Formats: sequence, C-alpha cells, structure tokens
Amino acid sequence: MYVPIQTTLRGHFKTDDLADALDCDTARAVGIRVMLWTWAMDQLEDTSGVLPEMGERTWSKIFGVDPGHGIVTRDSCVTAGIIDLEKGSYIIHGWTEVAEKIRKKQKQAAARQRKHRQKGGVTRDSRSRNASVTGDRIGKDKIREDRKDSKPASSSAGVEESFQNWYSQYPRKSGPKKALAAWRKMSQAERAKALEVVPILAEIWAPIPAKKRTYCKYAATWLNQGCWEDDPEEWRAMASRSQTNQKADSQQGRNDYSWPEWKPGDPVGMIEEN
Repeated sequence: MYVPIQTTLRGHFKTDDLADALDCDTARAVGIRVMLWTWAMDQLEDTSGVLPEMGERTWSKIFGVDPGHGIVTRDSCVTAGIIDLEKGSYIIHGWTEVAEKIRKKQKQAAARQRKHRQKGGVTRDSRSRNASVTGDRIGKDKIREDRKDSKPASSSAGVEESFQNWYSQYPRKSGPKKALAAWRKMSQAERAKALEVVPILAEIWAPIPAKKRTYCKYAATWLNQGCWEDDPEEWRAMASRSQTNQKADSQQGRNDYSWPEWKPGDPVGMIEEN
C-alpha cells in the first residue's frame, strides 16, 4: 500500500503552522504529517476520516514521537488545521476526498497487476516469487508518469525560442552558447524582463557600428550580471564612451598619415616618403 506525497508538502502553510505550534523544524513537521496519513490508510476502514478514541501511548505511536508527546502533537495538528475537532471527535482534514482518490488508484494498480498476470499465464507459485519484482516495476512506472506530468510548462524549445528573440536584438553578437547557458539558468520573470528592455538597449547602441561597440558587454556577461535591472542611463553612458572613442580614433588616423610629396618624373607606385 502506498500513499502519494506531494512535493509541496514541505513548504505548505499547514506544515509551517505545525512546526511553529510544536517549536520544531520543517523536517519533523513533515514526518508527523506523513506518519498520520500512512497510519490512517492502513487502519481506517472507511473514508470518513474519524479517528477512534485513543490514549497518550497510541497517539505517540501514530505520530512517531516520544511517549508523553502524543496528545500535545495531536492538539498541535488541530491548531494547524491538519486535524479537525468536531463535536468531540477528531477527524483528519480533507480525508474523505483524498482517501477515495488514493484507494481508487490502489484498486486500479491491483487490477493492472491481475491483468498482467493473466496475460502472461503466471501461476500461483510464480506470483509469490515475482510479487516484489512486479510491485517495484509498477512503482517505477508510477514515478515515470508523475515525472512526466510534473514537467514545467515552459519546454526547452520555448526557452531557446525566447533566447533567440532576445539575442537577435542584443547589440553585441558574441558567445551565443555561453549566453544561452546563462539564459537557461534565469527564471521566467527574469527572461521576461530581459526581453522587455532589450529593444531599449538596441536603440541606444544602434548609431554605433557593431565593430566599435567596445563598451557593450558580452551577451553572457550581461545576462549573468543581471543587467536588465540597470538604469538605461548607464547604457547610454557606455554607448557615448564607445562613440567618443570611435571619433577620436578616426581623427587620429587622419592626423597621423600625410601624403608624400610627388615630383615630376617619379614613377607611379614607387613614391618614396620623406
């Protein structure tokens, strides 16, 4: 018998409330919740979730806590909303709906096992020998299904497509592989912000030739440093510096070179400099 545990259990607000009520860490609070549910799946025959009258020792065993802490743990579960107290009865919160789903899945798993055995012509003796193997296989199949269902909505293709959209507008084309690696590490909100501001960045650098954009950061550097949060005035200052250097280099080139004097009789292409 198995009980599915959601990945959100460790960060659920009821887990936090239970940890606060018991003054314990999150790991202990998660363990108490799991102990309660696994015990209930094994012991409660109906789906009402009503817990029988029990003493301190039994409560301690249910929660897996030291003797003398069972009732305190039960009351803390009530405070956190994990157990409801109605007319003197303790009821596991939300048990009816969840327990029905779990038992339904358990019946479906048992039916698949029976169908598999019948299809393969498995005998009673071989069933007993292969029971653990079959159970392990079903468990692994369940894990694969859960992983498949839990894949993020934004696929790898979607991430690369959004990167190409951003990179096509970024003013300095360099190191696309490193930039893509940085893009994959970013959250969806960070990618959205980078896509939002890149047209502004491209417009600022547009007047400067691509080869002269020396003060424009490499694409991967810009992403790794979170430069989408920078003030656009900083980008304008960098672009201005590149533009100033470009003009200075151009003027220096004109000043440094002087044409040699040509005299009548000098052969064309063989003029000597003074």
